[in-house]
Amino acid sequence: MSMHLMREIDRIKKSVLKMATLVEETIEKATRAVIDRDVALAKEVMQGDNVIDELEIEIEEDCLKTLALHQPVAIDLRYIISVLKINSEMERMGDLSVNIARTTPFLAKSERIELGFDFKATAGIVRGMVEDTLNALLERDSELAVKAINTDDKVDEVKKVANDWGLKGIVENPEQAGVYLRYMSCMRNLERIGDLATNIAEDVIYLIDGKIVRHQIDGD
Repeated sequence: MSMHLMREIDRIKKSVLKMATLVEETIEKATRAVIDRDVALAKEVMQGDNVIDELEIEIEEDCLKTLALHQPVAIDLRYIISVLKINSEMERMGDLSVNIARTTPFLAKSERIELGFDFKATAGIVRGMVEDTLNALLERDSELAVKAINTDDKVDEVKKVANDWGLKGIVENPEQAGVYLRYMSCMRNLERIGDLATNIAEDVIYLIDGKIVRHQIDGD
């Protein structure tokens, strides 16, 4: 690897680390805002989304410039290709976190209802998935990536429970329909963040082992 290419890849790695840190913080703040009904924290999440968007563009431009100028091969080429995909997925995580945060002002003004699923615990599981996948990327640890992939089913199950609970609640308590719908929205966005974490984990496995595991059934 040339010194110029090495410097470019090191710079991309630092930007990816910055992006990963921002995204993890955003998910944590968004879910905490909902749990605590903290409108100020929700606004902080929404206002901070531009930083993630700008960083995504910067990383993409750096990757494309590196591909054009240095024509990397083998593991370096796989790294750049993986980062291009992962970068987009991290930015989308930020968008989904904003969607979660946006429910906070309405919930803060609404009467509390008993949830039929554990949103706080599920948020913790998803944050753990994101942390594992991003650490897997930074440390090139395929075992962490596999761990995240194997956790996704738990989140899918909670989403189904939340949907069933929400639909039943809307029928039985139509005056609270707005509250049920927003909790269902939070869970849908949280589950989607888990899906994106799984995508990143699959990209990491491709980066490390050169294996494409997307769309494979567990155990194959």
